[in-house]
Amino acid sequence: MKGNRPISLLFLPSAAVFFGAWAAAGGCSDAVNPVGGGSDGAAGPRDGGPQVKTCSSSLECGSGEECKGGTCVAVASDGGPDLDGGGDADIPNGDAESCQAGACGPGNRCNAETGKCEAAAIVKADPDNLDFGAVPYNTEVKRSLSVSNVGSVDLTVTSVQFEQGTNPDPANPIFSYAAGKPLPVTLKPTEFVGIEVTYRQDDAKPDTGALLVTSSDLDAPLLRVPMKSVYKGVPDLAIVDSSKNPPEVLYPLPGDADEYTVDIGNVDIGASKETVVTFLNTTGGDAVFSIAEVKAHKKTDNEFAISFKDPADPSKTLAVPVYMGAGATVDMHVVYAPTIKVEDEQTDLDLITNDDDVNNDGAAGGNILYVKLRAKGGWAPPGISVDKTSVDFGEVQVNSTGTVPVKVCNTGTTQLNIAASSGLETPGTDYSTSPATLEMALGANGCVDVTVTFAPLTLGKKDNVLVIDSDDPVNPELRVALTGVGTNPTISVDPQRIDFGDVAFGVPAAPVKVTVKNTGVGSLSVSTIDLTQGSAADYSLAGKPALPATLLENQGNSIEFNVAFTPALVGSGISGAVQIDNGDNKNPHLTIPLTGNGVNRKPDGEVCNVDGECAGGHCCTGKCSSWKDPENCGACGTPCTLPDATPTCATGTCKVASCDSGHANCDINDANGCELAHVDYPSGNTCNNPSDAGSACGDNRWWSVFKGCHTAVWDSTPFKVETGNTSKWFQATATNCMQIACTDPVRHRVQLTVPVGVEYDLCVYKAGCASAECTTATASAPVTVEVNSEPKEELDFTYVAEVRFKTGTSCENWSLSFTGILQQ
Repeated sequence: MKGNRPISLLFLPSAAVFFGAWAAAGGCSDAVNPVGGGSDGAAGPRDGGPQVKTCSSSLECGSGEECKGGTCVAVASDGGPDLDGGGDADIPNGDAESCQAGACGPGNRCNAETGKCEAAAIVKADPDNLDFGAVPYNTEVKRSLSVSNVGSVDLTVTSVQFEQGTNPDPANPIFSYAAGKPLPVTLKPTEFVGIEVTYRQDDAKPDTGALLVTSSDLDAPLLRVPMKSVYKGVPDLAIVDSSKNPPEVLYPLPGDADEYTVDIGNVDIGASKETVVTFLNTTGGDAVFSIAEVKAHKKTDNEFAISFKDPADPSKTLAVPVYMGAGATVDMHVVYAPTIKVEDEQTDLDLITNDDDVNNDGAAGGNILYVKLRAKGGWAPPGISVDKTSVDFGEVQVNSTGTVPVKVCNTGTTQLNIAASSGLETPGTDYSTSPATLEMALGANGCVDVTVTFAPLTLGKKDNVLVIDSDDPVNPELRVALTGVGTNPTISVDPQRIDFGDVAFGVPAAPVKVTVKNTGVGSLSVSTIDLTQGSAADYSLAGKPALPATLLENQGNSIEFNVAFTPALVGSGISGAVQIDNGDNKNPHLTIPLTGNGVNRKPDGEVCNVDGECAGGHCCTGKCSSWKDPENCGACGTPCTLPDATPTCATGTCKVASCDSGHANCDINDANGCELAHVDYPSGNTCNNPSDAGSACGDNRWWSVFKGCHTAVWDSTPFKVETGNTSKWFQATATNCMQIACTDPVRHRVQLTVPVGVEYDLCVYKAGCASAECTTATASAPVTVEVNSEPKEELDFTYVAEVRFKTGTSCENWSLSFTGILQQ
């Protein structure tokens, strides 16, 4: 407890300070009161008060001073009456004109009987009251005062005693004193006797009283010196876990009632278990907290043994009432030693305190903390188990679900209670359970299936934990790790429909290749590829891949097969369809419509004289030519020409078969070919006319008055980030912001990140455009270059960074960041 801790107090240095007798010396001198005041008991140089000079005449005093009663004082109004028309000077002695009370000079008094000023013995206490402040419980504090003679004749101090009621229990006093000289004692003018008063705090309450000084002072024969102690703030109870640093508050928490439960759990018959409850006084001031009384209400067969102990000395048992100073703690030890088998038993304690609001709910009158002691005697505990401690749902598409059952069993021989707090560690996310509320009881060897559902709301990896809280004493919290990935695979086919047009019956048409890709996020499974029921027998599939197949996201891979058409008879509108069963929940049974005509004309490749001899109106250029020929696309003599691309002809329309090197068809518009050129520089953008990336500090070292030069750190945020999908030039400036040379170069950091499918070089020019250092960046290996000024020179410098296309195609942007040095 705080009351038992050492406390630092300021005491005066020795008994001589209190008990020495001091007499006025002849002539002018700087007599000092050892207690702290001057020789007249007023504040003196040791406590910050004025210096007091003794004298025998005014000639010994300074300018503006006069000698009165052996002391140099300022010539000024002191409240005396103006009896002679010359100001309000004090009447010096009994031979002068008649006086009034308070009108005589220092060391004199006005005799009420004679009406004359006369020399007198005058008692004074310095200080005139004793304030002990807030004293910790069971701690002693000393205060000193001086009783002095400020009169002009000898003063006899007869006795010093305490006012009645100051010590309520005289046999065990809380106030005591010691005088520096045996009493009674006679004090000459300016002499004093030191009194040292000791106060001992023995409860949680402030104390008051008074010291009475009896003397020969005719005007004040009984001088009263008030005494008091005082506390700030109010006591405030808390129960804490003192093993934590800082201690963790266990009670009161918001919403707590005026009760606290101590659950010891199960203890075997013949054994014992001890639990410690730590009480803390959290007063906002220095008030003492007390537990005045403990009342026990026994409701059990087995005993709970209660005792209070000092945390600093657990061997020391404290008797009730128990006191705690501000910030002090006391441990309540609860020992449970069952001799009778009991499944559940409870004893209630009423702790009566001086905290009027133990649960801090703002309602007055709640000074009793109701402590419930609970335990089990010789109880056979239940046991909890699960058939899996982790569940990996793998990939599940957004707006779809995956479910996995988790079997929870009671392996014990008594009932297992699963708490209402059980459930998902992070509820309201992509996971749910059935039943939604897991609070339940399982009998011996009983089991229940908890179905966990993963229904991702967004893309990406999702983690959670199924937490099962129970009264299994060995494993009260069982955790099942849950993980899954939200995906959105999307099946894509090319072409999306196939029209073979007119084909001479009995002659196979050129097969059409179908490419299947995954353009979404996550992997896509393809289970079957077949002609739909009812498709004409004229159609067939060739080159089918091994199934099932998995297609990675973002066109990571693809599968291909061919559709063949051989019309058996002459006829039009021969139809069919290819069905692809896959894992895209938005299009799980994708179909490709098929159509074609059987005609009685020459097939492609046979010699012809005019177009009308060829099947389906195909062109005759010496031989029949399909209108799918890039040279005759959609019409005879209409060749396919697409910018920066190799064309193909499909259903009479020119399409991009492939892009030229360095180009990409990013807008998916075949009409304008491969419009993106990675190698192009924006108009006007050259090494000599680069885009401005700005400037930033580049001081590699910083300087301070106290620390000198020290290494700086890189700024965590780039000062400029540029993006693009073509080659480009940029200019940046590294500056010496500190303007203080620390003999390290100025530097910047430039980083290039490129998308999948392309490679770019990052080239840095420091001295014009003549030479550069280039490094290749790939999607898996971004490039970071540190650009430095000349060694040992903290000079501003400008450099040029070039993003230069190297190979590949992509429709995604590269990112170039410029980073400076963080200024201290």
